[in-house]
Order: sequence, then C-alpha cells, then structure tokens
Amino acid sequence: MRNNLDLLCAEFGQKIAEKVKDENIIRNALSVLQEDGIYACFLYLLSKEDKKSEEDKKSKEDKMRELKDSLWEFLKHNRNPISRINRISGINEIKANNIHRAYASLSNSLENLLFAKELLERTLIYARYHAKAYGEE
Repeated sequence: MRNNLDLLCAEFGQKIAEKVKDENIIRNALSVLQEDGIYACFLYLLSKEDKKSEEDKKSKEDKMRELKDSLWEFLKHNRNPISRINRISGINEIKANNIHRAYASLSNSLENLLFAKELLERTLIYARYHAKAYGEE
C-alpha cells in the first residue's frame, strides 16, 4: 500500500509541476505546510491567489490557484485513503468560506491529519523536484 501511495504522490507531484511550473511557489507552499500545517498551507495559497495587480503577478496568482486546486484534487482522489476516511470529497473546491469545514472533516483523527500532511509534503517535494528539472531543460 505504501508504494502505491508513493507512486500517487509522484504522479500528482508531476502534474503540479506541469501546471505550476514555478519551483519557488511550490517551495513556499511546502515550507508553510511543514512549519504550520495543512490549514495554514491552504490559507496561504488562498491569500495569494486573490490579489489583483500587475500582469506578471496575475500569472503568479494563477499558479497559486493551480497549486491549491491540485493539492485539493490530490486529497479527494479516490486512490488516496484520506478521501474515504474523512469524506472530504463532498466539498468540491476549497474557498475561504469552506476551508474550515474541510479542515474539520480532515482532522477528525489526529492520525489521519498527520497522514494527510505527510502525503501532501511528499507530493510537494516531488513537485518541487519536477519543477526544478523542467526549469533546467
């Protein structure tokens, strides 16, 4: 089972890197996740995606949105046992008004919460390395 989950993390990490294509954004999200947890990571991504300004920042906002949506898709994925354990797949997308509800559902069990954090960390680590590899091509 562990190898299958590692493969799932690798697959989603590659998808994230292909969509986001920015190692710094992925690294920042990973740092927030590791230091402050899942809830803070999603809040961080939400806070960055809604800022309106110059054209280059718009693409950064789009990348942040892509990253948030991809992480959420990963948590809901049917091959991820977290989605079945916590029934978080009922929430279709993470927005400011439902992030607390989604987190409450995910954190019903400390063991499940820590497991989800570990899976998200591994996914972002793979995404970071994929993005780094794409940047060097």
